[in-house]
Amino acid sequence: MMSTAQPGTGAAVVDTDEETLVATLGRSSVLAQCTRQELARLVPFFRQRQLEPGETLCLAGQPAGELWLVLHGSLRLKRADESTHDIAQGFVGEEAALGIGSYLADIVAIAPTTVASLTKDVIPHVLLGQNARAEAFGRSLINAFASKREEVVTVAVERESEAMSPALGLWKLLGWIGAVVLPLLLLQLTATNGLRWEQQQLAAVLVSTASLWIFGAVPPYVAGLLVVLVCVTLGIVPTTVVLSGYASNGFFLALSIFSLAAVLVESGAINRTFLLLMKYCPRSAFWHDVAAFFSGVLLTPLVASSRDRAQVLAPLAIETAESLGYGRGSTDRTRLLVATFMGLSLFSPMFLTGGALNLMLYGSLPEQVQDAIPALRWVVAALAASMVMLAAFFAMYAVVFRHASTPREPRAIIDAQLKVLGPIRSKEWLAVGGVLLFLAAVATVSVHKVDHRLVALTIVCGYLVLGQLGKTQLNLHIDWSTLILLGSVIGLISTIVHVDLHTVVGAQLPWLSDVMMHDPRLFVPMLAATVVVGEFCIPQAGTLIAILAVPLAIVNGMNPWVITFVILLMSDTWWIPHQSESYRKFRDVVRANTPFDEKVFLRLSRAMAVARIVALVASVVYWESLRLL
Repeated sequence: MMSTAQPGTGAAVVDTDEETLVATLGRSSVLAQCTRQELARLVPFFRQRQLEPGETLCLAGQPAGELWLVLHGSLRLKRADESTHDIAQGFVGEEAALGIGSYLADIVAIAPTTVASLTKDVIPHVLLGQNARAEAFGRSLINAFASKREEVVTVAVERESEAMSPALGLWKLLGWIGAVVLPLLLLQLTATNGLRWEQQQLAAVLVSTASLWIFGAVPPYVAGLLVVLVCVTLGIVPTTVVLSGYASNGFFLALSIFSLAAVLVESGAINRTFLLLMKYCPRSAFWHDVAAFFSGVLLTPLVASSRDRAQVLAPLAIETAESLGYGRGSTDRTRLLVATFMGLSLFSPMFLTGGALNLMLYGSLPEQVQDAIPALRWVVAALAASMVMLAAFFAMYAVVFRHASTPREPRAIIDAQLKVLGPIRSKEWLAVGGVLLFLAAVATVSVHKVDHRLVALTIVCGYLVLGQLGKTQLNLHIDWSTLILLGSVIGLISTIVHVDLHTVVGAQLPWLSDVMMHDPRLFVPMLAATVVVGEFCIPQAGTLIAILAVPLAIVNGMNPWVITFVILLMSDTWWIPHQSESYRKFRDVVRANTPFDEKVFLRLSRAMAVARIVALVASVVYWESLRLL
């Protein structure tokens, strides 16, 4: 039976008949706009209320905080002009869904009536106003017919340029000044250093672009495109070299992984799997937390964008907390949310397809290195770091969350959600089948010798042919800005190697080359510290550092994959929210539905930052045993 909570109006609260609720949801014309996934997510949040004849549900003028679905009986709406309207099915209290501040009519039961209430903070987005102008016109029209005009709060929408603070504008201006002045100074300084003209030009282009990137004058992917544009315009290298990133295996692997994730997310297979996992999980707070944690871990190699993982799993964690009876703002709810977030974010560096930056840096590696470190080999090479991070999380979990209440039995609610989802559809079978085929191909690559990148691209082509991956999914779920930056970075590194600029930089920094060649144990912490500091100050600093570090590793005989992994491991370190896009997305989704204890998240994230240092030390020893370092 569905959980209950005492409503503010004082009406009697009873257990919900899930069968009736599911049937009523299926007949609702208002909810016809919702997907099955959205309807299933609503089920844990409904609270059933029983009213006797003559009992008031709400009065005109009261704050509109709930929407009600009539399950049995009949209600009467009494308007300000004394006219009435009887309702025996459908919704009442739609003001909550429309964003109206107060109810516009009295609603009274005229027979024994059962309604299911839904607070406005969990109403699906498709029922809320998506267009600010349309919503304003709707409110204006309603006010014209309402006896009491409510005050409409107008939110001014500022253009980005108008909203920019003077300090930020000045900071970006410094970036543009540096982009013009620094290349001229560099050309002057390198004129007598024996550099070839194309090397001087490329160095100037890199300094100019770095200035724009560091000062945030343009987004990183725009900076990458500017490098390509200037190199092509000035003819620094052949077009085939600077544009090679957009025809590389790494680019098509990234496109394929993003496409696989789009199909998986849109199919609803993730929702159904999560529900089944929670249904058959032992009835224990610890085991539900473990299930939520490993759901994020298992999703990491399948959905490369940590932001998308947060967007998918955060609502599932919230509805699971509701099903388990965890109170809003309670420690139990916070603990489940922490486990979910840590699972989806901690292990991105441990998988080749665990993040957009992973795919970007993997694509920048030399072809022979990519072939030597396929997806499964990547997991093996990252095993030491994975074990340290796993142990660190559960150690902190035991310290921070020492006591847990016994959760309520969630199976009745989950069964109702599964019923709303209906039988497994062909789209879900195809999505899961494609993922399993890809994982099987990766695991058995030593047997069939077929490149995993080719397998991924073949599966995506199959989705396109079968119509499972359409224009909408391609636009919404594929991070095109990351793909643009990926192609630019791969092409830029190829350009650096083509003009031999990395050799020149190595010659100008003999001490650094000596450390990389003869004391890699020292270089690894130097690189890690640089990444941590860089990420604190510069957006996507790891990518910028990799543009220089990967070519230097090639010329100095150090394994470029080690450089890549160190950058990935330490670039995920964050101390304050602005450093983590996945955390901000997770926080925003949770805050829209339930109180959010940010202090606990920040405390654990800082502990995990320290754990990453330990993981790096363990990895160095482990890599030496594997002869990767």
